[in-house]
Amino acid sequence: MSTMIELKTDKLVISIDTKKLTSLSMLSAEAAKNQLAKIWDTNQTDLNHYLILLHDNTIEQVSDKDSFITVSFLKNGYILDSHEVIDVDEAKKQIEIDLEIINRESQWSKEDSIYFDQWWPTPVIDKKNHTMEFGISLKGFYQKVFNRTLNRIQLARYGYLSINYSLSERDILENKALSHYQKKLDEVLVAITIKKGFRFQDFDENIDIPSKSRLINLLLSAEIF
Repeated sequence: MSTMIELKTDKLVISIDTKKLTSLSMLSAEAAKNQLAKIWDTNQTDLNHYLILLHDNTIEQVSDKDSFITVSFLKNGYILDSHEVIDVDEAKKQIEIDLEIINRESQWSKEDSIYFDQWWPTPVIDKKNHTMEFGISLKGFYQKVFNRTLNRIQLARYGYLSINYSLSERDILENKALSHYQKKLDEVLVAITIKKGFRFQDFDENIDIPSKSRLINLLLSAEIF
């Protein structure tokens, strides 16, 4: 029985070798979108950019009470500044501004508002593999961390894969080392191959249009909840 699964969009083709997912279970395509719609209580048609949902293989069916990983594809185009250093202070300031807007528009009191806690980890760019990793912890008014996500961005020719690890409240309380979750994302990226013609290095400056987005824009638009 084949362990290879191929997923296609108009701007991306990837293959997933499920035998390399040694600690994770996977749903893909419509099955992944359907389960995410249940978890987030939203319409499946709003989730068209999601490709894969993964969770610990000790769980029979993932719910909003569990940690899980999503893989989505955003068609932002080819990122020109992939080797530049991100101004992490500016990124943190912008995230704090965005959270202030959320708090104000939600009409939350100070005690009910959401605040930036820390990077988890600070954004790091892997120039060789065309990836960026960063994580964000959010806290409440009384300094308790209630939300934590870990993100990897894999650049491609016509956009990027966003691999988002959303931690459950239980895992946040257990406070496992960051490396535990980084190894899970390593497992995902080892299993996924972007097919030739759609990789970041396949960009053709004669026919392809670069993105107006920069790396910092990808960071700021990432899922932090």
